[in-house]
Amino acid sequence: MKTTLLRNILFAVAFVVASRIAAHAQAPTLAWNEDPSSTVTGYSLTIDGVRTDYHLIPVSANGTCNCSVPLPFSGGRHTVVVGAYNTIGETRSASLVIAPSANAGGPYSGSAGTALAVNASGSNAPTGTITGYAWSWGDGATSAGSSPQASHTYAAAGTNTITLTITDNAGATASATTTATITGKAPSTPSNPTPASGLTGVSTFPVLPTLTWSSSGAASYTVNFGTTNPPPLAAASLTSASYAPSSLAAARTYFWQVIGHNGAGTTTGPIWSFTTAAASPSGPLPSPWLDRDIGAVGIAGNATYSSGVYAVTGSGADIWNAADAFHFVYQPLAGNGQIVARVATVQNVNPWTKAEVMIRNSLATDSAFASMLVSSAKGVEFQSRAANGASATAGTAVTNAAPYWIKLVRTGNSVAGFRSADGVTWTAAGTVTLPSSSSVFVGLAVTSHDNTTKGTATFDQVTVAASGSLPAPWQHTDVGSVGVAGKASVATTVFSVTGSGADIWNAADAFQFVYQSLAGNGQIVARVTAVQNVNPWTKAEVMIRNSLAANAAFASMVVSSANGVQFQSRATAGANATAGADVANAAPYWIKLVRSGATVSGFRSADGATWTAAGTVTLPSSASVFIGLAVTSHDNTKIATVTFDNVMVTPGT
Repeated sequence: MKTTLLRNILFAVAFVVASRIAAHAQAPTLAWNEDPSSTVTGYSLTIDGVRTDYHLIPVSANGTCNCSVPLPFSGGRHTVVVGAYNTIGETRSASLVIAPSANAGGPYSGSAGTALAVNASGSNAPTGTITGYAWSWGDGATSAGSSPQASHTYAAAGTNTITLTITDNAGATASATTTATITGKAPSTPSNPTPASGLTGVSTFPVLPTLTWSSSGAASYTVNFGTTNPPPLAAASLTSASYAPSSLAAARTYFWQVIGHNGAGTTTGPIWSFTTAAASPSGPLPSPWLDRDIGAVGIAGNATYSSGVYAVTGSGADIWNAADAFHFVYQPLAGNGQIVARVATVQNVNPWTKAEVMIRNSLATDSAFASMLVSSAKGVEFQSRAANGASATAGTAVTNAAPYWIKLVRTGNSVAGFRSADGVTWTAAGTVTLPSSSSVFVGLAVTSHDNTTKGTATFDQVTVAASGSLPAPWQHTDVGSVGVAGKASVATTVFSVTGSGADIWNAADAFQFVYQSLAGNGQIVARVTAVQNVNPWTKAEVMIRNSLAANAAFASMVVSSANGVQFQSRATAGANATAGADVANAAPYWIKLVRSGATVSGFRSADGATWTAAGTVTLPSSASVFIGLAVTSHDNTKIATVTFDNVMVTPGT
């Protein structure tokens, strides 16, 4: 009779091979079982198509065959078939493929920037030895070695397909895949501060220091900076590893801290410190202002500051022709920017005694420059020197006199001059292209036009700001007697407003105001996101104000640094301000003002959706008012910074 099909060959082979792998003590052996009811004359083994007759291998007493034979190979990929035969014929088993198998392990998970360990020890070479492990990591990188353990560092987050290829001693290969899911890595801890932490005698002349640091992987930064430890918030959403303080006092210790952000998290750096050098002998000007004589002056000039007014005294033949002689109150300006000032008075030493706002490439006497001037008796005009050593030129003079507003705006290498009677409506006066320079000097200039005597001019409402810092129609100015000039800027949709001032209270105010005109009815909404705590009554406000005078009638909603949220107002110019009930909320918080006729109402909200009435006032009738954002530090020797977002002015509501 014909033999029956062999039983359990695959099971037996797998068992023997597994034993061989574990022990590595003898040649690989193939074993199989046979059905005891069959009549077998002998067995054959066909390896890779070559048949070998093993004849009849002894069987057990019950007639079953627990047969085994050594395999004549070590490693590689082979196909094996067992045959059982008798006089009638031969029955063959299914083909058994003996080959290495790869197991890449996993799936794995890790984080970008950190080595990911993998293990292929589950791979198998049943009749040989694995001699090589080759890895393709899925990000374009590969590696190879003789160990089943390996590691790889991914640079970015994502899911990567890892491919493992093993090779055995006979050159046979097998492959397997797995995945590695990589998450992002939070920024590294900010380090390498400049100025170095603990450094003393840090110079603020002629340029204020820029704070820099290192932090790999950060997409943006928050900077805390100030004279207290820990320092208060100074700037947010910075995209470069640098921060330029707007002002620094002499002989003062400053503390600062950087927080790095990216999509994977936030890393807070240590608190650093530095101490500025002693005060310059140049005069009592608020930082970062400096002053000096430029050119061949006959009598040394000087400058003083008091309650928002700069008094600048200078001699000098002129600011004209190929070289200048004057007294200059200045600060550096990197990149685009503008200066605005109101010339309050000009001493008439000579009809051409000049009070100017100036942008100047250097402090050399023949430097290229642009200026807007108010003269003592010759009107207002734009003047410039387009190249170092060239003769100065002038635009058309208009017959205005102090008090009068003048402004310069630098965009790239171009400087444009403007004039205004009220600081609101501006008229272009001239433009010049100066030699390329990444940094220039901006400030206030006075020449007496008589080198044997001095002339004095006074300036107020002086502001220096980064160009483009506020989109039209927004403007900004200091209102009232501020101790330190304020500033304002916008990054994306976040307004950053910095101001000093004693308060917005009693009969007169002192603060920084970001404003626009509103004719008729309308409203302003804003969310106060952060208030620097210079004083518990440091205030961030939305405001509607009848004029830019310090004692103007106004209405405002206030978010203070530590004294809650309330409605405040001054019903008539010069009257004492009053306040509504205070509620113990703090930033971030929403505030709103609505003007309907002469009535202004204040509202507050935790979410910008549900509003609670906070107060109402009737202001003196005015067709047009000023509407905007106000900040007072409540300490006239210091500035405070507030950030606002979701700012919206809606006319006609």
